[in-house]
Amino acid sequence: MRRKQWVLDVLHIGKEANDIDTVQAGFVDSQDQVLLTYERDPWETLQPILAEVPVRLIMEKTGYSRSMAYALHKGDRRPSRQRLESLSGVLAEHCRRRLVGLGYLNSPVDDRMAVAVYGKVLEKWDD
Repeated sequence: MRRKQWVLDVLHIGKEANDIDTVQAGFVDSQDQVLLTYERDPWETLQPILAEVPVRLIMEKTGYSRSMAYALHKGDRRPSRQRLESLSGVLAEHCRRRLVGLGYLNSPVDDRMAVAVYGKVLEKWDD
């Protein structure tokens, strides 16, 4: 039986053109010293998911006011790291329900995996 594979993230890397001579001359011990990586902001994945969560639930779980909860919901503001952690369980539960409804998930996964997989599903829909 074949197992499904999920690609959760792609890390974009670039080469520093200014350092090509240094690499070719052998002055660099490791290629990692000259590679430039472009990491994606996790908020780019979390905000579209948070936009699907009811504002009332955001208020209950974070203690934010109604206006701040609406701003988070619309993507106008970002939660603090501490309050984002309080939302992580709500986001994971929402993602699990949506994935089960879409037929993507039939076994329990941890919170981070559920959010990552559903984030990828949302990205596919936007394309």
